Amino acid sequence: MLKYLFDETQPLRDFDGQPISTQDFALFYNIHELPSFAFVDGDGREIAAPLVNNGAYEFFSHILNRHIEQAIAQIESDS
Repeated sequence: MLKYLFDETQPLRDFDGQPISTQDFALFYNIHELPSFAFVDGDGREIAAPLVNNGAYEFFSHILNRHIEQAIAQIESDS
């Protein structure tokens, strides 16, 4: 799990070990709203649909669990 802030000035490391700005990382995973979750495998490949803030905070834990289950199922099917 990786947490980052858009206003961070320190570059991240991408999945190839190369430096990448937080803005470029967000663009790569099509993140435009906060908070957002990108579900990727160890190679940086998207394995579940992104979870974007939709204002349904009372259902957030259920929605997050559903996305995590989708990501786990994708990893298991790739194995």
